[in-house]
Amino acid sequence: MKVLLQICFSFFFVLSFLLIPSIAQQQRPVAHRLIVNVILPEGIATPQLIEVKLDTERTGLPLLTKTLIRDTRTEFNQLQNGEYLVTITVDNEKVVENYTERVSLRGAFSLLKQVNALMKTKIKMAGESVAPGTLAAPGTSSSTIEIPKDARKAFEKGISKSEQGKSEEAIKAFQEAIKHYPTYFNAINNLAVEYMRLNRYDEATQYLETALKLDGNSSLSHLNMGIILNQKKKFAEAKQYLNKAIELDFRNPLAHFELGISSFQLSDFTQAQMEFETTVGMAASKIPLSRLYLAEIYKRTSRSKEAIEQLENFLKENSKENPYTEVVKKELEKLKQK
Repeated sequence: MKVLLQICFSFFFVLSFLLIPSIAQQQRPVAHRLIVNVILPEGIATPQLIEVKLDTERTGLPLLTKTLIRDTRTEFNQLQNGEYLVTITVDNEKVVENYTERVSLRGAFSLLKQVNALMKTKIKMAGESVAPGTLAAPGTSSSTIEIPKDARKAFEKGISKSEQGKSEEAIKAFQEAIKHYPTYFNAINNLAVEYMRLNRYDEATQYLETALKLDGNSSLSHLNMGIILNQKKKFAEAKQYLNKAIELDFRNPLAHFELGISSFQLSDFTQAQMEFETTVGMAASKIPLSRLYLAEIYKRTSRSKEAIEQLENFLKENSKENPYTEVVKKELEKLKQK
């Protein structure tokens, strides 16, 4: 009888040893983090007041409100498991429509999620442009310096040749513009872009370095430098330029896409996911590879349903001539069979 009691006691002790950590783990409080980026419509300056409200369907939890003064980013920390509703109001709804998005924060481990709120104007803004999706980012600065006539004429010729796909002729025209006006930022940046299109990255880098000396706050020059470094597989260096490009212009989806590539190659899948989700939300049809990268991340994190959704949307948005179409179809079949 004594031996039997000893055996029972030993069994109970071992069982308790195994169960207690499991129970403690289940009771461990989970604290999630939510980042909210408010993306204002083009042509709208940073407003005086942005109000970000975080409501929850769980009773007993208070409504959280963040008031932003001349800022467009905020975050909520120490959030419990639950379903949340993000509501954003800009300057008392004068020009910009309200924004709402439902966010699910559930899991045994802490989650980091990001809401990129692409705001819309109540009246379409004049000059509103589509999101870029090109290999490089041509563009102009807003400098009000008077450009000499000959330099401006050569620059406009370069733009015309570039739009026709004649990079060699565009290069000659931009070089002519710089000859007439050596500190012509727009010509220097666009000259670098033409070299990038010809895969002449060393020459492009030289001109981008010059552009950044002229205007250290040029988001386009930082973006193009990041693209070159990605092409050279210098992903850690690329991230520095791309982070700066996004800091200067959060609305550019190409910058988010390139930062997603850098992060993906460095195995930082959390940031890569956020950047590709941002790209998809802004310009999936213009940067279709963003859906494929996002699907790959979802697949690696056992989120097959979301991966399938991205691949299906890719096929809807792209023609049969897209070089990735057949590969996507095969991958879709594999995922659906699992």
